[in-house]
Amino acid sequence: MSELTSCTHTDEDDHDFPQWANLLSTILLCVIALVGLGGNILVLLVYSIKKKRSFKHFPAKKSKAVVIKISPRSSGLTTQRYLIICLATVDLITCITILPWDIYKSIERIVESDQIATKEYLHNLDDLFKGLRNIAFACEGSILAAIALDRFFTVVFSAPLVTSARNNPEQARPMLGMLRQQIVNLCCCSNSKQDKENSNKMCFCCRRSQVEAEILACSCGLVRWEELDRETQKSYSCFQDCFCCGFRVSKQERSSGRSGKCLNKFITRARLRCIRMRKYFVWGSILLISLAVATAESIVFLIHMKEQGECPRSTAIRKEADSVYLYSTMISGVFILFMYLRVFHTAHRQDRRTRRKHLRRENIDQILQNSRRYDNETEFETSRPPETSNEDGPTYNTRGSRRPVNSVFCARLRTCYSSVFSSRSNGIRSRRTGLMLCISTVVFYATLLPVFLKHGHNLKINIFIHHEFYYINNAINVLIYSILNPNFRNRLKHLREDFMQ
Repeated sequence: MSELTSCTHTDEDDHDFPQWANLLSTILLCVIALVGLGGNILVLLVYSIKKKRSFKHFPAKKSKAVVIKISPRSSGLTTQRYLIICLATVDLITCITILPWDIYKSIERIVESDQIATKEYLHNLDDLFKGLRNIAFACEGSILAAIALDRFFTVVFSAPLVTSARNNPEQARPMLGMLRQQIVNLCCCSNSKQDKENSNKMCFCCRRSQVEAEILACSCGLVRWEELDRETQKSYSCFQDCFCCGFRVSKQERSSGRSGKCLNKFITRARLRCIRMRKYFVWGSILLISLAVATAESIVFLIHMKEQGECPRSTAIRKEADSVYLYSTMISGVFILFMYLRVFHTAHRQDRRTRRKHLRRENIDQILQNSRRYDNETEFETSRPPETSNEDGPTYNTRGSRRPVNSVFCARLRTCYSSVFSSRSNGIRSRRTGLMLCISTVVFYATLLPVFLKHGHNLKINIFIHHEFYYINNAINVLIYSILNPNFRNRLKHLREDFMQ
């Protein structure tokens, strides 16, 4: 037993702590376990249950406005939600399995018992939980890094068309009108019956605002193909064929219809390939880091099980592995913070553009008030009998002057509806979610800073790097969610009301 005791006591000097420190450590670990258990369960409930769509902020009166509705189940938001669910799952598993073992060890230090040092199965179990702790640490760090990469690719390196359609729907509306005009031109110059039927179907669908918006959103990459209904999918196929025939195919090749369909498949596959590559890169980084750490810890544990008494090889391998973990984590933290700075810089530039756009709209408000006053005057004038004239044809003294005003006013209403929806979904919610994830990442690396300062200068002397600060993330993430994300609190309130009913 003496050899086993020497192998165990070389990694920790926690028995030198006073009793009050061991008691305080036990209380803190118990509080962290309870808060992390309840908090992560709430996070899983809030982000796993699908939110019901509400249109209370829209007026009850139907309008012919073309509103680009950005689905909350788009690719970027879906990936982000899945990453948050994975992060909460890792934290919950850590609070259930790994953290109770450290609480047991702290209680053993208070009682001054050496059962882990004297009993072989407890000693092997302690080494197993150390490996599981490192694996959970790598999983959480890789998920936070993947969230930063996903935000960086979505915000900074997004396509110009997607960025303009998301942040400025006014720029997407003229593009939709241009495509509609191109399709109308194709109706006039089509030769085959198939092209005429497709064009007529598309022109008929262009009169429907909802189908219009979903087609444009799907073409910009805002909505996935599976989320569209069958009628919209047929309209989208006709739209792609007409678009490809109008811009890439000559009139002679347009009559066959084959080249347009081939080009349609090529463009659709290219766009989907870019989205899939981004998802593969984000999820592949998590799997690669987690599998690498799990493989290293499995090798160390197998070597430890084969050794009898003292364990010099497993101790040396674990020491080198811990040093690699620590340095690679701190170096990756620099790149992740840089990516978040770029994300917030891009968001700040978009906010400045939005402010300038609102300043321009303030000047339009006065014009709209004058137009409403003029509209009332024209309504009063139309109630009078029309004046007779000797010229041929009717006169349009009042009706002709009203139409431009109404068209401007309707355009203003369309702009208001689309801008309100865009500002609610993207301008506020995404900023708060990004700030929440950024602070979670900063807290994660801040808890490692004391470990780095303690063990960074003499890694060759200290054998093991303690990750006690890692457990703080399991309890503090849910506090960040509840404080910085009011949408989280609102959805939690709705879940409580549904449960009480």
